[in-house]
Amino acid sequence: DELTKSICLKCGTRLKPEDKKQVEFICSKCGKTVSVDKPLKYMRCDKCKVYMERIQNTAIKKCPKCEGTKFGKKVNLFIDTLLVSSRHLYRMAYSLHEKSGLVSIPVDPDKVLEFDKSNAKPEVVRIPKFRFLDTRNVKKGEAGKLIIEAFDHKPQVEEENEVEKKEYEPLGFALQEEFFPPCIKKGLKGLKDGRKRFSFLLINFLTSVGWDYEKIEKLIAEWNKKNDEPLREENLLAQVRYHKRNKKKILPPNCDNAAYYKDIEICEPDNLCSRIKNPVNYSRRKVKYVKKGSRKKD
Repeated sequence: DELTKSICLKCGTRLKPEDKKQVEFICSKCGKTVSVDKPLKYMRCDKCKVYMERIQNTAIKKCPKCEGTKFGKKVNLFIDTLLVSSRHLYRMAYSLHEKSGLVSIPVDPDKVLEFDKSNAKPEVVRIPKFRFLDTRNVKKGEAGKLIIEAFDHKPQVEEENEVEKKEYEPLGFALQEEFFPPCIKKGLKGLKDGRKRFSFLLINFLTSVGWDYEKIEKLIAEWNKKNDEPLREENLLAQVRYHKRNKKKILPPNCDNAAYYKDIEICEPDNLCSRIKNPVNYSRRKVKYVKKGSRKKD
């Protein structure tokens, strides 16, 4: 495929290669012009009934969808955001992928466009002359600075007061999905990035709103099938069973923790979200409002 593509600046429609050129005809008698996207050699003027003069191919003047007249170029590349996510680990050089069996081979940056997936088959892999992680370009003190920053990092730990602790007492029943907050509902539709973070968040949320582990395992399995690339089922089950053994209910991360919500694009707040700090609070309040409403009707 080409590295760039032509698009209509009005509606975003991509122009197919064959749509980029048109043949134009002009009548020598009445001056009428006709543009066609077919490679015609001859055309008659429907008014004068004479053959029209064929003009050389010209760039297309109108979008086939919206008839827009302004066009631009767009980079035609797919970027795999999974690898560049802040918490993603990448594989050791020359290790094998557990599903595909392909080798994680270092690629020379100058030859990256020449790479083909078949080059990663174990039987054809050869260690290249290209030096991976070339220590000749290392700057003195880089690693030391990283270690110092890691030791100096002090995460902010939120203190919960007694009032908040009371609010998180068990519901006594399994919360219905209709009372889930917007972030949980959106995440359950399937994700491209942040699947591991969301699974951690989801399990903590469900255990905090009264779901038993059998129901959690079932929902997690259904959710995993909706992901662009499902997580390993055994890893998800291990997470659930760890919580089960631990027996301690842990709240999901608070809403202001961008890594678990905004960064994986599940944060779509509604009117209630501005008044809560945690997804569990959202569900509790929503249940409370519904109960109040039903009492008033009675």
